[in-house]
Amino acid sequence: MLDHRHFGESEGMPRQHEDPAKKMEDFKNAVSFLSSLNGIDKERIGACGISMGGGYTLQLSAFDRRVKAVAIVASGLNLGDTLSDMLGRDGFINFLKGFNTARQSHYDTGEVQYIPAIATGNKPAAMTGDEPFEYY
Repeated sequence: MLDHRHFGESEGMPRQHEDPAKKMEDFKNAVSFLSSLNGIDKERIGACGISMGGGYTLQLSAFDRRVKAVAIVASGLNLGDTLSDMLGRDGFINFLKGFNTARQSHYDTGEVQYIPAIATGNKPAAMTGDEPFEYY
């Protein structure tokens, strides 16, 4: 089990900071750690990803040849289509424009804008609702 930096029992501030590139580094570091342990067969290292972790696991296995087997469970592989279906075409375009605006603001001012990774009710977050809140 791996808690990425900024999540769960891992360290790092701010909490719930979503950084896909650093998550990939965490996966690679986990494979390196496993490979360094006595009693580990380096030719039989596998990875399992759940939900969005499935996409990360597939990416890891595509580029890190030390990973020999992959299992994904309920993976989110086509988030763009899913969000477009949920928000409608115009809503999805506005959703993406919000990311572009935040990125430009960060570039111009250095200020980072955050939303929680998980929230209940109708609060703004990457994932909303009781089920993801309880799961994560």
